[in-house]
Amino acid sequence: MRIQMRKCPFTGKLFDESKIAEYIWHLKSTRDEMRAKRNLNRVKAGFSKWLRAEKLKLIHPDMVPEWFMANQRHIMDAINAGCRGKNDTHDGKFFADDIFQKVRWEKAPVFNSSASNTHVCPDNGKTNWGCKDGEIKGYPGWRGYINGTLKRNKKHNSSYPYSSALNLVGIKTGSGGGGNESWGYDFTMFLADWPGFEVEIRKMEGDRIVAKLKGTK
Repeated sequence: MRIQMRKCPFTGKLFDESKIAEYIWHLKSTRDEMRAKRNLNRVKAGFSKWLRAEKLKLIHPDMVPEWFMANQRHIMDAINAGCRGKNDTHDGKFFADDIFQKVRWEKAPVFNSSASNTHVCPDNGKTNWGCKDGEIKGYPGWRGYINGTLKRNKKHNSSYPYSSALNLVGIKTGSGGGGNESWGYDFTMFLADWPGFEVEIRKMEGDRIVAKLKGTK
């Protein structure tokens, strides 16, 4: 007796002819997975360039929460694709029905010409835990407090990916935390990570101060 089989061209899995419906479903789900993977790879390849261009449009820290909310899906996709901010140790991914309902400054960002780098630092900088002499002890930046709400299916509430999303775009989180429905952090945004903010620095300090601030020790 000859047994007819069908072989998936993508995975090599074999299906008995009598299970044609299962074979068709397997093909569809495999194609969907491959398409999703291609999309995430495309996001990962272009995210850094996209983020740099976006940040040039942002000239004041107060613009950031609204910008984050408007671009949250792209940022979520970048996390799912494997993008991570410097020193980010959090894990977890976003799901299709996740949505940030609120992201706002609870405490308005205040400029500091030497914001602490004991725990966080600019992407092109380094931390200095212990404030060791002879090493950089701070970078120009803004410090404040951010809070928000990430709405998601309750079955996914055992992971908390919102901090990774904040750190990825350059909102470097410090002390804080909370559940997905209500979280908050101290944060630092370093001038080196947000080049568009130089416009604000020039308003506050004058043109000559920008180069000096970038080299603050």
